[in-house]
Amino acid sequence: MSDLDINEFEKALTDVRKAYRLLYHYQRRVMDTVQFISDQTAFSFHGGWSWFSNPMPKNKSVKLAHWAWDWLNMYFYDFHLGERVVDGVTYSLSVILQSDTGFFDSQINDKRNVEAFAPVEESETRMILCLGVNHWDPTSLLNEKAIHRGETMFYKEYNEKGSMMAKAYNLTAFMNEESILSTLEDFKTYCRDMGVIELFKETSLKTHTREIQ
Repeated sequence: MSDLDINEFEKALTDVRKAYRLLYHYQRRVMDTVQFISDQTAFSFHGGWSWFSNPMPKNKSVKLAHWAWDWLNMYFYDFHLGERVVDGVTYSLSVILQSDTGFFDSQINDKRNVEAFAPVEESETRMILCLGVNHWDPTSLLNEKAIHRGETMFYKEYNEKGSMMAKAYNLTAFMNEESILSTLEDFKTYCRDMGVIELFKETSLKTHTREIQ
């Protein structure tokens, strides 16, 4: 721990309070956006998990040796919207929040070395829309360029029937209802280009049912 005088420490604590309140509004907005996306499709939220760290510790499992990242799950988080079966084909959908591409852009190995992350001004905050067709392994994205800044599309065939596709968007593409609907239409077009047609015939975007706060 570095040495701080009392005034520096008080200023740092003020910044911490601001950061927590900002994170509340940010995470609330993200969750409302995911709900809005769910409302527009035939998929519904089925839970999620952090891709960057372990789940938040609780009760007797808590150890002070846990990473601080374990308490910041939404740094990189998978909101899974479940699956649907259409004409014998299983489709799975996730909305993946990538709050900061900085670690991945830096190409370092130690997630605790925050100072070595790419500068925040050169990093991105994104959502990755991920669709699986008869196959579901979204963590395979971790081994692909799709998680780095500037890389936006991912497609992979696993066998003659199974494939996965994803497209990353800057979070500004989800600023309001109109932009979200436009982004979803773009993702539908991308998936159609990859050969997915039947699903979107049944999941045409609906009139919005939830306001983004």
